[in-house]
Amino acid sequence: MINKVFIVEDNMMYAEAMKQALADESYEISIFYNGQDLLDNLNQNPDVVSIDYMLPDMSGMDVLKKTLAHNPDANCIFLSGQEDVNKVVEAYKNGVKSYIVKNDNAIIELKQAVKNCLSTVSLKKEVALLNEEIVDRSKYGKIIGESNAVMRVLKLIQRVEKTDTLVMITGDSGTGKELIAEAIHTNSLRRKKPYVAINIAAIPANLLEDELFGHERGAFTGASGRRKGRFEEANGGTIFLDEIGEMDIQLQTKLLRVLQEKVVTRLGSNKNIKLDIRIVCATNKNLGDLVK
Repeated sequence: MINKVFIVEDNMMYAEAMKQALADESYEISIFYNGQDLLDNLNQNPDVVSIDYMLPDMSGMDVLKKTLAHNPDANCIFLSGQEDVNKVVEAYKNGVKSYIVKNDNAIIELKQAVKNCLSTVSLKKEVALLNEEIVDRSKYGKIIGESNAVMRVLKLIQRVEKTDTLVMITGDSGTGKELIAEAIHTNSLRRKKPYVAINIAAIPANLLEDELFGHERGAFTGASGRRKGRFEEANGGTIFLDEIGEMDIQLQTKLLRVLQEKVVTRLGSNKNIKLDIRIVCATNKNLGDLVK
C-alpha cells in the first residue's frame, strides 16, 4: 500500500523542493498552498501531514488541531521559520510528531521525520491486519459453526462492520444471510440506531415503492395521512434489503438515486429528505447473470 503524504506550504518553490526530496521514496504526495484546501481533502486519509506554521488563510496550529480532530491517527509535522520555545511546546502538546525549523537542513530533517512517522504507520497497519485474523467469537453468538468456511465469513464481517461501506451478502436460501446482516449492524458504530429489515420478495411490486419511500397525504387514493418509508425509519442506522434480486427494474432506478445521493423523496412530495444510512443487501441469485 502506497503511503500518502500531504504538504501544506504557501511558498510554491519550497513546496516543490519538499516534494522532490520525498519523491524517491515512492510516496503519494499532494501539495496544498493554504490550510483550507488541505482540510477539504482530509477524507483521503493522509498518513503524514507536513504543515507550514504560517499560512495565508489560517495558522498552522489551527490546521493541526482540525486535522487531528478529523483523523486522530494522522502524523503531523510542523515546519516553521521561527525557533520559538513556546511555539514548540504548544505544538507538541497539541499532537505534532516533529517540529522542524526552516534552515539549510530542514528538508533533510523532513525526509527523516516522514520516514520515522511511516515506520510507525506500518507497524499499526500490521497490528490491524493481525487483529483482523483474530475473531472474537462471542460477538457472533447467533452464527453457529466453527468450520474454516464459517470463520472466513466471520473475518469478513469483522472487516466491514466498523465501516459504512455498502454490503452485499450472497448465498443459498437458509444459509444465514439475515444473521450476517444483523451481526454487521450489532457490531457497527450504528448499533444504537435503528435496524430495519425488509424482504423485497414478500411485498408486491406495486406496493414496494410506498413501503420503501413513504408518502404524503393525498399522494394516491386511500392515502389519508403522511407515512414514513422504511428508509426514513432506518435513518441514522442500517437498512437490510433482503432478496434484492427480486426488485422491479423500474424501482431499481429510484434505489440508485438513494445509493448515489443519499436522499429519499416520499410519494406525492418534491422535498428531498437527507439520509445518513448504511445499506446491507442480500440475495440468493447470481446478480452477474441477471445483469447479462
